[in-house]
Amino acid sequence: MNKNDKQIFDMLEKELKSSIENVNVPLRLQKESIVNMLENADKNETDFSVKTGTAAKSGGSGNIIILRKAMATAAMIALVITGVLLMRAGDGVDVIKADSFHEEYKGESPVKGVQSIEDIEKVIADIRNESKVNHETSPALQTSLQAQTYGKDEVTAASQPESEKENAESIIEGYSGYISSAKLEELNIGTDDKTVSSITPKESDGIATYGDFKADIIKTDGEYLYIASTGINAETGDFVEQIKIVKASGGGSMESVSVITLSESTPEGIFDKCIEIYLKDNKLTAIMNRHENTFADAGVVYDNSSVIAVYYDIADPYAPVKIREHAQDGEYVSSSLYGNKLCLVTAKSISDSLYDKSEDFVPSFSINGEKVNLKVEDIQVAVNDPEDSYLFITVTDITDFTKGVGRFALLGCDNKIYCTPSAVVAVREFSSEEEDENGNRSTFTEVHRINIDGSAAKYSGWYRLQGSLVGEISVDEESGNLRALTTDGSANRLYVLDESMKFIIALDIFNGEKVTRVSFVGNNCYVMVEDGDGEKTVIIDFSDPSSPEVAGKISEKAFSDKLYEVSDTMILGIGDSRFEVVAEENGEKRVLMPMSMTLFDVSDPANPESVSVYTFDKSIRSVAATDSRSVMVDSEKKIFGIPVLEIDSERSQRSAYVIFDVSDGTIVPIGTYTHSRIGDAAVRSVCIGDILYTVSGDKIVAFDMSADASEKNKLTEFPLN
Repeated sequence: MNKNDKQIFDMLEKELKSSIENVNVPLRLQKESIVNMLENADKNETDFSVKTGTAAKSGGSGNIIILRKAMATAAMIALVITGVLLMRAGDGVDVIKADSFHEEYKGESPVKGVQSIEDIEKVIADIRNESKVNHETSPALQTSLQAQTYGKDEVTAASQPESEKENAESIIEGYSGYISSAKLEELNIGTDDKTVSSITPKESDGIATYGDFKADIIKTDGEYLYIASTGINAETGDFVEQIKIVKASGGGSMESVSVITLSESTPEGIFDKCIEIYLKDNKLTAIMNRHENTFADAGVVYDNSSVIAVYYDIADPYAPVKIREHAQDGEYVSSSLYGNKLCLVTAKSISDSLYDKSEDFVPSFSINGEKVNLKVEDIQVAVNDPEDSYLFITVTDITDFTKGVGRFALLGCDNKIYCTPSAVVAVREFSSEEEDENGNRSTFTEVHRINIDGSAAKYSGWYRLQGSLVGEISVDEESGNLRALTTDGSANRLYVLDESMKFIIALDIFNGEKVTRVSFVGNNCYVMVEDGDGEKTVIIDFSDPSSPEVAGKISEKAFSDKLYEVSDTMILGIGDSRFEVVAEENGEKRVLMPMSMTLFDVSDPANPESVSVYTFDKSIRSVAATDSRSVMVDSEKKIFGIPVLEIDSERSQRSAYVIFDVSDGTIVPIGTYTHSRIGDAAVRSVCIGDILYTVSGDKIVAFDMSADASEKNKLTEFPLN
């Protein structure tokens, strides 16, 4: 590009920037204007092109040079026009209809199939070798780690140690210059105050599950309570895992009808822990973590972890019948029950252990003791800087066990997943090995989707997102579209992908501002953003997934911690207690701001209204802002309850549930129901009619909510141990 061409292009770029606020193509970019500018761009060059064009008839090549040059200039102008047509602005939001970031790095798929058990053995050997190198590497990433080529040309096989020669011949490939965030943390590479750590919210560290399909430690069918608890074997005195079935009768009375002992015949060295239960029609399913200790030479102990799903027929709650036991390799990650399909997700470690036989290299499950190894066609391999574990998924139809068990495993993938009713979404975050001049690392996120289709788990596809994931991933159950928001510290992008992981659209939102949290509720996405004026929540409407729109804004800070859907039009925001810096004449001081709740009417997303605010006393603490399962929401009665712990001036404690009514659009306390005054904190509650049941590890307490709220409303206590 010569000087004059560059000046033209700079002018066009300025026209583009000034035209962002309306989609009309500027006059300067219309066809006739472009032609005129090209014709008059450089008179001398035009004359020269005519001369060389004539000479070309006798074998000259100058006309080809000018043609290429003109085509390059025209191509740049075309890109500018395309940019204008594909973007529209609105309140700091740009619509992107083509994702150049993903296309630039698309290349080969980041997962590969394997052909044989020998292939799997080789991949595992490579991962183990690399893991050993990583553990021996300094935080600065020594040359031995950087020299792992996975197909790169700059290091010759002759110059590598023997283990690295093997790695170079591996079927695993990798991103050049990037390392997984899990490995970055493992190596203890400094990330304090860097982009890679400061933009990762708490939700990204664990599992995000949502909806009515999730398990809990207490379930009810409206007549009976089913509670997972720990009991004591009367004969041996040992602790046992159990499920108590309690009949909830009139007047708050409770009767124990049966006890399911989950670990009555567990051999020595095996330890079970019931972590959650499901209730579906006449099927009760208990999910347990199992740890089996194996002792080796020199006192080394190996922990072989598995997860057990035990199914019971409870058509007669007085006589439950065990009908099936499913044991699955790996540590528990997540599970979901949607319709009749139970999806169980575990992570199986492939670290060095006693288990080095070929059959132990692949995940397995067993049904009533009969072991089933996965076949090679059930396994995919993550090729980019793989972790030393499998992500292992099974799907079971709990109403028809003859349909078999769907299964899928992704080797090299960690346990960072999002479990939705119709899919499991695995997330792998990468950070560049090199830091920029500000000490930050660029990031991107690899997203893999496994669709739950009937009784099968099928790999659907992958996508590469720019930046690090913020908050949860949402899968719309009607359209199957996946929605996710990422940030790299300065740029924020909200993606919409279809069920095959094909790009639909993206929004570049509030670039330069800090996005702290995101929640998806129905067709709305709630994005919390910090700017110079404080904090705001922006509602993005996904009613038309191909054309999402910024609807309204909310400024209340109570919205920033946790969102709960009270009804189709009411959203409850809970803000945890926190310290804020307040300016005073003599300087600044930290002031404790109490926990508060705000009820919003979002029937019109363009004009959300704060209709009610409730602020607690400073002595109140609650896990409601972080533990969604502790919050009881009854959308039919329009009531909700949260657990609270009150600490008075004498340091005595009171555990209670506070119940609120929102039926008239305002937050109205119904009552505070004291579960205990000595340390035994209530963690769950269930409402059946006018009776409230609060549950802790030790007991269930029944309260009457139909009368005035006071201590006399306590009806009965029922011990669980």
